[in-house]
Amino acid sequence: TKDVKLIVGPMTSGEVKNINEYSRSNKVIAASPSSTAEVKYIGVTSPEEKEYLFRFVATDSFQTKSIAELAHELGVKAVVITYTGNAWGKGLEEFGKEEFQKQGIEVKDSVEYPDPSPADFTPYIATIEGDIDSLMQKYTKDEIAVVAFSYEEIATMLAQTKDDSKLLNVKWIGCDGVAKSSKVLEDVPEKANRIKLYSTVSETKGGKELEALNSTYYQQMGSSPQSYGMNAYDATWVLAMSFAQVYDSENKFDEAAVAKAMPKVAEEYSAGKYGVYPVSGEVKLNEYNDRIGSEYKIYAVSDGSWKEAGTWKFATNEIQWS
Repeated sequence: TKDVKLIVGPMTSGEVKNINEYSRSNKVIAASPSSTAEVKYIGVTSPEEKEYLFRFVATDSFQTKSIAELAHELGVKAVVITYTGNAWGKGLEEFGKEEFQKQGIEVKDSVEYPDPSPADFTPYIATIEGDIDSLMQKYTKDEIAVVAFSYEEIATMLAQTKDDSKLLNVKWIGCDGVAKSSKVLEDVPEKANRIKLYSTVSETKGGKELEALNSTYYQQMGSSPQSYGMNAYDATWVLAMSFAQVYDSENKFDEAAVAKAMPKVAEEYSAGKYGVYPVSGEVKLNEYNDRIGSEYKIYAVSDGSWKEAGTWKFATNEIQWS
């Protein structure tokens, strides 16, 4: 409705891009828990263009560092990238290619497919197979990986990959759009077991409130909250406390004052100044109102389920294996 001024969301970078101009012109403050595309891919060139839009998750320049380090530690020397052709996928491809090259990893090809994803992936599969065949003239299968900057359509791609394809003899590395995908386990469990599908997702668990939240959530839902849900929880607190801080005795609501207060309130919330603590770790925002730094959990498919394989630490660019 027209009276709504504080929003937790939206989820995807495409949605964030679509609402940013409206958000700014109408002074609607939105706090996304999961949009990770770099600012230029959501149509932003300066902090002023994003003053009412906040993101409580680190952007993909952080995630691609974790993925490149993951590939390096897995012994990968060459990759073929496949990615969805939207703002999120294009950003991951651009920054990912740069990070792989810093690690001395050859990027043979980048294979883009359209968004929305196609029903038939066979032309893209054929291209990737050709790239893998070429790389095998130079590297062993253990030194080659397919990197998928995809959502759950990766399950469709794998389902359409033949059982004897060379694609299933090399490692696959995914990202936050792939990690813990139930569709992968439901549709292609055997293929996922073969390729492991190492996938990263921003998941910094911490804070004194986490245990209590987890207990309450588990009682009601039968599972633990996932990373983007915890980001949304923290975004809600920061929005509410920023609102309370600037709402004056005359009941006047100044949206600009709320937006301006949020970065400082986020840091004070992280320090426990208000008697509550974040559940997703320290919340610190940069000049674009995007979260700084992160840990990335690494998940892989084993015995038909997703299992935590390790954690990439932003501060040291190191992976602690489980």
